[in-house]
Amino acid sequence: MIKKRRDSENVPILDLKNGQESLASRISRKSSSISTNKEEFEIHPDFGTGNILRLKTGRLCVNISKIHLTKDLHFLPKETPGFLQLFFILSGEKIFRTANNQEYSLESMQACMIQKTFEKEVRILADKILKEIQIAVPLDYLKDYDVFKNEAGIEEEIILLPIHEQAFSILEDIQENDFREQADVILLRARILELIAILLKTHTKNASNDLSATPDHILKKLSHIKKTILSNLRTNFSLEDLAMESGLNAHTLNNEFKRVFGCSINEFSISQKMEKARQDLENTNKMIYQIAEEVGYKNATHFSAAFKRKYRCTPRQFRNRL
Repeated sequence: MIKKRRDSENVPILDLKNGQESLASRISRKSSSISTNKEEFEIHPDFGTGNILRLKTGRLCVNISKIHLTKDLHFLPKETPGFLQLFFILSGEKIFRTANNQEYSLESMQACMIQKTFEKEVRILADKILKEIQIAVPLDYLKDYDVFKNEAGIEEEIILLPIHEQAFSILEDIQENDFREQADVILLRARILELIAILLKTHTKNASNDLSATPDHILKKLSHIKKTILSNLRTNFSLEDLAMESGLNAHTLNNEFKRVFGCSINEFSISQKMEKARQDLENTNKMIYQIAEEVGYKNATHFSAAFKRKYRCTPRQFRNRL
């Protein structure tokens, strides 16, 4: 998503571009070694609170961050030639600015894939807790795949994609595994390859989705329905309700919505309800039954079952992990 952001002039910028230090080593301090391949870093109080878990095997590196900054953090990223960079934002926001001053905002439940080091500046906003998984994959690991044989394989500077349920499930596995055994390391590499495949497949599907085939007046109606759902997550609209709201018949509305946005209206509605519930579980002290009601579930058991289908744990289990 491309957005205009609040003014960042006169804000100190950490320059990591040409040095040996990583961002983690600048804003945190090592607190423990969980295993041979896994270390934990605690955010320095001058920057905020939280921690960064680092998984490293050979040149493959995974950083799992949960941080709450006291002020916006601006930094020039370290050069990473020969690596594919993957960013998965589970909550919070991270902003990339390119050399031509174009800004890209990576928000909650969005992924980003970068094959070239092109960023001029990266910003992490202080008003939101950032939960992120960042993976640096050596291109040598991908030499057998045509799309990565040279830097022309991916044309875009940066690819932004939603984190779908299949990818989220893999990210959950990566967070929960200590990777103490050699077999675990093999599994980690396999799971990361699977993540890359999912991102590429999603990107290819999005690129082939020609929105020019949809008349402007239909696109406006679809956008209106999407906003209606997002603004009324407490309400359980029927397809007929939304068809009447849009002025389209139910069959056309659902088919066009799925073609343009990649999911059915029901799938989109449930996904957004669960995302809102997840954010409330993480960032508020609301009772679970209150959260359920606010996303349209009068029965907490039904809400818990829907949440578990998406996140593979109950709302209570999710909150206890925080």
